[in-house]
Amino acid sequence: MAREAMSIETAAALAGYTSATNFATAFKREFGTRPSDHQKHLPLFLAKNSDQ
Repeated sequence: MAREAMSIETAAALAGYTSATNFATAFKREFGTRPSDHQKHLPLFLAKNSDQ
C-alpha cells in the first residue's frame, strides 16, 4: 500500500489474510489507524518526504 494505489483487499491478500476485515483490524491494532485513513494521508506524506 505504501508506494502505489492498492485496494485494502489486495493488501490483505498479499499479507496472507483471507478477510479484508481481519486485516483492517490487525492494521489498526498495529498502526493505530485504519488502512483507509492511511491511504488518504499517504500522498501528502510521500510528497513531504520525497526529498529524503
